[in-house]
Amino acid sequence: MYIYIKIYLFLLCSLLFTTNMVFAEEITWPKPDFPPFAFLLDETGMKDKGIDQLSIHYLIKKLPSEWNHYFEQANYKRIVNDIVDKQPKIIAGLFKNQKRIDRGVLYSKIPMHLALPNQLVILKTNYHHFLEFIEFDKIDFEKLVLSKKQVVGVSHGRAYSGIIDIILDRHRDKIYTRSTSDENGLLQMLEKERIDATLEFPISAGYSAHKLNMKDKILLIPILGMEEYTEAYVAGPSNTWGKDKLKAIDRIMQKPETIKQFALFYSNWLPNAVSKSYYHELLKKYYDKEHDIQVEF
Repeated sequence: MYIYIKIYLFLLCSLLFTTNMVFAEEITWPKPDFPPFAFLLDETGMKDKGIDQLSIHYLIKKLPSEWNHYFEQANYKRIVNDIVDKQPKIIAGLFKNQKRIDRGVLYSKIPMHLALPNQLVILKTNYHHFLEFIEFDKIDFEKLVLSKKQVVGVSHGRAYSGIIDIILDRHRDKIYTRSTSDENGLLQMLEKERIDATLEFPISAGYSAHKLNMKDKILLIPILGMEEYTEAYVAGPSNTWGKDKLKAIDRIMQKPETIKQFALFYSNWLPNAVSKSYYHELLKKYYDKEHDIQVEF
């Protein structure tokens, strides 16, 4: 009987060791279908060429070759819940907040990219109409709205965050509100000069302008009082497995060549050279000040 117990314990320990070993060497990378950050469908010919997807594949090439990688589609709520449940998953491009940290989400020390906030979108040819509202290379949005000289169009029910929402709440009667949330519609109205300006994330504006063949027609202006950026991180479960994987990822992401490559993945979707130059200068200042890392473009 004793010999059988020893054999049983040996087999049980072997099974547990093998299970832990496989678990430790497998990463699932979940993403929602969210262009231009992730293209999960092949309808546009851009499948797997989103900002976050290119960044993930860059990391995979640098991570240990014996690690196995899998991909799945899921919405952000499910992804966060799976990570909180300590599933072996890593998400690229997640905003940090205290609630997620308290629930057990662990973030990389280095952000994957800096996400630009909503900016004012205008036609390049009409830039001179907005000069009186520009201070320190940024638009005084409230002054613009109160002037009633230019028609600003926004989407009904959409939150734009920060000072923008505060101003919109104060002066909703002075803003043109489109009843649908179709941002392409607002850009088309801008192109036809039915409105003079709209609001959009630079990346989303670049994506929409690409689809509408408007990339060379629009100009984006940062808004006075808005945060310059929001850090988007790589994140995973706050257990030994997650700490090990994020430590390896951080070693890669703190290298200037990685920061530069991720910045190019992001800025390639900005609508024009002006926006790209602004973004690259912002990155250089951020990494120098916050992480003592020097990056050149």
